[in-house]
Amino acid sequence: MRTAEGVMAIIREQDPKTQVTVHAIRRLIASGKVPVTCCGRKYLVDADAMIEFIARGGEPA
Repeated sequence: MRTAEGVMAIIREQDPKTQVTVHAIRRLIASGKVPVTCCGRKYLVDADAMIEFIARGGEPA
């Protein structure tokens, strides 16, 4: 489980030229399209689930 910034770091490791932004990840989290876990004031997301969601073009599993 990672924050939006943590997920972005993983995505950049895999694809340094990615067009995905932290803002886009935060919008997906806020919209409820990707499952999250709340921990205090932070929203944590499974990085693998986020990467799969993006790879599917935003289609639900």
